[in-house]
Amino acid sequence: MDWLVKQKLHPIIWMLIGVLLFSVFRFTTYSSDDVHYHANFNIVIDGEEYMFTEFTDYVEIAACEADHEHSAEDDGHLHDHIGDVAHIHTKNLTWGQFFQNIRVTFSNQHLQVKKDVYTNERGNEVSFILNGNKVTNPSTTIIESEDRLLINYGDQNDNQLQKLFRQVPKTAHEHNQSADPAACGGSEPSSFEKRLRNIFF
Repeated sequence: MDWLVKQKLHPIIWMLIGVLLFSVFRFTTYSSDDVHYHANFNIVIDGEEYMFTEFTDYVEIAACEADHEHSAEDDGHLHDHIGDVAHIHTKNLTWGQFFQNIRVTFSNQHLQVKKDVYTNERGNEVSFILNGNKVTNPSTTIIESEDRLLINYGDQNDNQLQKLFRQVPKTAHEHNQSADPAACGGSEPSSFEKRLRNIFF
């Protein structure tokens, strides 16, 4: 009789061990699908850095509530009233898409910041420097973590443009390393609760 009971219990024990090992694997290998990283930029017009000062330039915590309807601005935006740090929350977001979210459009022929339009004329032109390299138009370039971009309108030569580029902040790395209280997800470490839920869902 004891032998019969052991025979019946044997596969159950192995099944429980298998479930336990699978659960440990799911818990330890959990990786969040959230995207959240940062890049820096400056817009300079006629030698003056443009400042984003309006409340509507920024996305705040309210946009992360459960009943919030997703919008393009959620994918890339500014917040915390810091106007030179791009917060990226989706894969493959381009510079053009990000700037549209903060009411800026550009090409190699024009720059529009909200209602103000600047066109190439009388020696002034739109120029771009991305990570130290002059580029024609970064609108379709995917934003990478810790990128630095200068958008300049004026009559500056290449040396002057490089000098302006060096003034673009390098704070994206710092933002990447810290938990973001206004973020909908991303750079924060995966919580114990999220890992535990991943075992079963």
